[in-house]
Amino acid sequence: MNVYKKIIISCHDSFIKSFKCSANQWIKSQNRYCVNRYSTKVGNGKQVPIKPTPSRRQVWVSGSECIYYNLALEDWLYHNADFEQCEYLLLWRNQPAVVVGKHQNPWLEAHVGGARGGGVQVARRASGGGTVYHDLGNLNLSFLCSRARYDRRRNLELVVSAIQACGDVYVTINKRDDIILNQMYKISGTASKLGRTQAYHHMTLLHSVDMEVMHKFLASPLSAASTKATASVPAAVRNLVEDLPSLTVDGLVDALTQQFSTQVLPGNCDITQVNPSDETQFPGVENTWQTLTSWPWVFGKTPKFSISRSFTGHVFRNKQCSISIDLLVEKGKISDVKIEDQTNVMEGLLTLVLAFYKEHLIGEEIRLDNLISVKEQFVKFCDIVFVDKGNENYMTAMWLSERLNSCLDFL
Repeated sequence: MNVYKKIIISCHDSFIKSFKCSANQWIKSQNRYCVNRYSTKVGNGKQVPIKPTPSRRQVWVSGSECIYYNLALEDWLYHNADFEQCEYLLLWRNQPAVVVGKHQNPWLEAHVGGARGGGVQVARRASGGGTVYHDLGNLNLSFLCSRARYDRRRNLELVVSAIQACGDVYVTINKRDDIILNQMYKISGTASKLGRTQAYHHMTLLHSVDMEVMHKFLASPLSAASTKATASVPAAVRNLVEDLPSLTVDGLVDALTQQFSTQVLPGNCDITQVNPSDETQFPGVENTWQTLTSWPWVFGKTPKFSISRSFTGHVFRNKQCSISIDLLVEKGKISDVKIEDQTNVMEGLLTLVLAFYKEHLIGEEIRLDNLISVKEQFVKFCDIVFVDKGNENYMTAMWLSERLNSCLDFL
């Protein structure tokens, strides 16, 4: 039974009624006090919670190099582990991947088309924060525990101590909870997910990442976009091996494991290699993997954004054309298309083109294959409407189509 309900049931009915609200309302209003129900007074009279100590800790090292399975395992632990009895440190690495935060626009944060064409996975995690690049030179750490024991600073200090145990290197924690090397270079970013009773805090740790590839795929070609999506904060980065050339990833894992295990009694920390795709051990993980790999999750969760661009230079009926195009994207789909003839020279031709694109583009996921299909359909449409391809109307219609398609060239 939920611990909060136990407390309520033990109270006398008249006590509950005195609040003039339902038991459920009372439970909601008292949750934050119940979580920290063990407390002690300090000098100023304030109640300070005493965080209960779990009976043991476990280090799990993932045997998978798939970003989606590793995120699925993290999610499985978050929803299924008994954090009152155990805390976890999950360590994992991936093949090349771009990972965006839950509230981010992947097209604004990364070169999505280039990444997917280059065999780099694009993933969305369930926590906030900015976009990061993973490869086998990046070590990921996930600290999972009860909400009552969640302590981001403690975790960061543990990582700093582990790094310092690997050699003579100067690392600190800044105000953004990033780990900084030599007071200049970011080597670790951080994000978290907090539930009512459970929590996790995860971070990257740059050991020997391919910086050239990272910068290439974290450079977005999308321009002239307006959005309220969370934006990443750029920072100068550096690999640990540049200062500790003899440090291996295995050595870093050993140092982190040692630091994690020293926070409890000797022998009370288990280290296990796990297979995140093992449905028998983690029932339901396959469904989570399917969700994390799906287009609706990776791209459909993108906050609403708009693209606005202007074009000029085309001559129609001896007059120079000037147009503006506005596209609205919601849930990863085109929801509105507008084309305005600012010089009023194209009359009904623009109306014809706009009507076609409203019919064929609105409601479509903004995927490259969908865009190519619509372009091909438009050419066939023009071949029927304009018999003469040398006709000025035909050429202008194609110009309008090319300009509209160019607004989606980031795909």
